[in-house]
Amino acid sequence: PQLSFSVSTSTIALGNLPPTTVIDAPQTIDITMSTNASSGGDVYINGQNGGLYSASTSSTIISATGDLSSLGNGFGAQVTSVSQSSGGPFSKVNPYDGTSSTVGITNNTIRKIISSSYPIGGGAGSILLKAKASSTDVVANDYQDVITILASASF
Repeated sequence: PQLSFSVSTSTIALGNLPPTTVIDAPQTIDITMSTNASSGGDVYINGQNGGLYSASTSSTIISATGDLSSLGNGFGAQVTSVSQSSGGPFSKVNPYDGTSSTVGITNNTIRKIISSSYPIGGGAGSILLKAKASSTDVVANDYQDVITILASASF
């Protein structure tokens, strides 16, 4: 049994969150995965704070699933690309497979974000974080979350 998994980005700074504007992170979280597991493997995501949390104001811009352009505020993840050199396919999982401003939730529940039902070689994926503050969100310069990316294989 073999599973190889890596995550290339350790820190992402979203910068300023102007009210009512969807902000994309300046870089993606890039993952690679390979497994010889007969039933493939999955990549999972979760967040520690249930959204972007400000310790100085005890405020949270909650994580959400949906189109941030039409939601009042929110924070979430979107898989922007997947590929594999063999096996697979390595596929985006709903609701993380959206386009434009559509994201999936990143709260403290571990959720599947990318999946393959067959052995996969050279699997790669990019995950983009997006956020939107409302005009009533408390202004602070310490909003943050801790995002965890996990992988498992199904032997």
